[in-house]
Amino acid sequence: MNDMTKPPRQRLDFAPEVTVTKLEQAGLFKIRREVEGRPREMVLAPIEALLCSLLERGQDPRHYLGDTAVAKTGMQDRAARLNTALRAFLQPEHSDVHELPKSPAFEGPDVYMQAWRNAPANEHFLLRDIAPQELVWYVTHRCPRRCRYCHWVQKGRSDIESDSLPLKRAVGLMLEAWLGGVQRLVMTGGEPMLRRDLLKIIESGSRLGLPIWLFTRYHITPKRAADLAEAGVSRIFFSLDTLDSDANNQLVENAAVVAEARRSLSAMVNAGLDVTLVPVLTALNAETLTELAEDMAEIGVSSMRPIAYKGRASAKFNDLFALSQADKDAIRESLAAVRQTISLDLTTLYLDTKTAICESGITTIYVQPNGSVSYCPLTQGTSGAPFGRLPEDTLDALWQNRRLGRLLAGNGLALAGPRSVARITDTSSCVLRKERLDLK
Repeated sequence: MNDMTKPPRQRLDFAPEVTVTKLEQAGLFKIRREVEGRPREMVLAPIEALLCSLLERGQDPRHYLGDTAVAKTGMQDRAARLNTALRAFLQPEHSDVHELPKSPAFEGPDVYMQAWRNAPANEHFLLRDIAPQELVWYVTHRCPRRCRYCHWVQKGRSDIESDSLPLKRAVGLMLEAWLGGVQRLVMTGGEPMLRRDLLKIIESGSRLGLPIWLFTRYHITPKRAADLAEAGVSRIFFSLDTLDSDANNQLVENAAVVAEARRSLSAMVNAGLDVTLVPVLTALNAETLTELAEDMAEIGVSSMRPIAYKGRASAKFNDLFALSQADKDAIRESLAAVRQTISLDLTTLYLDTKTAICESGITTIYVQPNGSVSYCPLTQGTSGAPFGRLPEDTLDALWQNRRLGRLLAGNGLALAGPRSVARITDTSSCVLRKERLDLK
């Protein structure tokens, strides 16, 4: 579906039990089907229902709407996402399902074209993509490290949810993410490698074809690296900030971390894993980025994704860690040299004003260790109360939750328009900033 100049090779067939109904409010549509004995529902905007109708009949959207309309509406991207988002509704439960005769679940495209034209401009509870592009699971909040820039260190661990998602439900989370249209599942923490059955969980997700990213700074032995590769982890993000022992003693309270980290990185590279280094840049290591990149390239690390330390209110070491203008200039000057030695990913490197910095509830959904889902992993109190829990509640229902939509609208994201990533100037512009741990 990436090349929309060509019609689909075959008609998109929906299972017989799929039903599509129009919702009176906001001119939206609901698609429903039972999957594994559980009802699954997803709300569709009129333009998405229109696209379903076209795809189901094997029609090229360009032929129906014209090239200009397709480009203007972002239909090409929607088409690529739609098959993934509707995975639970399209995936047959039985191998012989394709032998059964089918009729289209959606009405003709003219019906949805009219609904699209008449739809209200303000779809307050549909301010996000049709399905989460990314699900971030905090596998555990436990961690053997004491990294002084980590926001969980400031919060402490006594008031964090317990690690109570059993293996069966964790495996269910993998299936739930896959059925819900998630394009990537991120495992982080705490330290996810502390969960003893993590490999079984990764394997269950990789068997479904779910890309899994693992964030860790655990000691990875050659045996662990081989096990991770066999389990099918797609990419590993490994934390190491600098090669300087004194700086590491200040940053992570471990002057000997470099030797252990280099052994871990070598083991993962030798196991054939795709490894990205994630250094947190502070005043202590701003001028050593080039040296770190050269060392990583020598080991065989494929890429680097630096993060700029932004400071935390009430943190006593802010003055020690905070980047000065001179530090930022040094980092900018070193980026060109770094690119000569290693692939550079600047996705998370914001040295000045941030734009599009928060995709919580818009493209990304966050799951705590016990499976609870809330607006943002950094919120607490009423605003951060869970919307539900996976896998008991379906991801579709949580993603289309109206309370989440109202939070997004109240956060000024409605101004960005339906289903678009909001662009706001800085994290402090979040109306939930009083709830954010890193913005107090």
